[in-house]
Amino acid sequence: MTDTSDFTFYQRMTLYAAAACFADTVTFPLDLAKVRLQVQSGAKGSGLKYKSLLHTIQTVAKEEGPRALYKGLVPGLQRQMCFASVKFGLYDSVKDFYLGLLHAEEGSNVMVRIAAGLTTGFMAVFIAQPTDVIKIRFQASQGVFGEHRSVAKEYANILKQEGVAGLWKGTTPNCLRNGFINCGEIVVYDSVKDFFIKKQIMNDNVYCHFTSGAIAGFCATVIASPFDVIKTRYMSAAKGEYSSVTHVAMETLKEGPLAFYKGFFPSFYRIATWNIVLWISFEQLKILTRKVRESGVVESSIVRPIHAQSKITSHDE
Repeated sequence: MTDTSDFTFYQRMTLYAAAACFADTVTFPLDLAKVRLQVQSGAKGSGLKYKSLLHTIQTVAKEEGPRALYKGLVPGLQRQMCFASVKFGLYDSVKDFYLGLLHAEEGSNVMVRIAAGLTTGFMAVFIAQPTDVIKIRFQASQGVFGEHRSVAKEYANILKQEGVAGLWKGTTPNCLRNGFINCGEIVVYDSVKDFFIKKQIMNDNVYCHFTSGAIAGFCATVIASPFDVIKTRYMSAAKGEYSSVTHVAMETLKEGPLAFYKGFFPSFYRIATWNIVLWISFEQLKILTRKVRESGVVESSIVRPIHAQSKITSHDE
């Protein structure tokens, strides 16, 4: 399991944010390709500009420059700093809270894990939604890298034209998407990793983290793709293009049920790769932090857990 019981609340949030930012940087071109595939309208084979994941990446790089594959990276990293730290960092605390309410033991009820995953996913979306809106709009915009407004000007532009509500545009589908993705990511990863180790199928090592992350990524993609398409289209749309989230869903349905899975493979490649990089990075950061702490090289509250500091204080007294 993702045991972080010996870390403080702030340490958990910092480790998750760092791992998520690294994962986002590595997989960002896949995310941009997914967004471009999702926002284009029309049936498959009807002269669409972007044909596949590879074709999208090649087209963007050729027409807009290779740097364009990282359009929206700055708000993307801003998003992960607050989003991942909340949805992952609060997971253990929320799970323990629900276990306490039910007087249940750790691992005794998978529904507790699901409830905790949905809760932290919803909380994270509400906090990080403005950064997600900006990221999506940067990624959806076509043109040579650098022609788009700066991140600060884009925030100001949305506030001026759409008001504060514009920064929380698409919150409902995004909450649903990320709530289910969170279950697929942390709950599935947590459960699969726990199963592999308990059944002695794998040891707690990089191979186990890689496999658990890939399975978690696949489950998250299957569950969340319809919400992802609706969210992306709604958030990238011009003001007045769609009257509501339901309107987006109905217009998408006109293209056929499979339209809700547009960009599925890019989305899967991105989410699976993101999860693999995230969990391997996080597990390695945990190991590194513990080694640094045990070596006594860093003597500060940033590295040492609270209970360790309390013991030292009591001993000194």
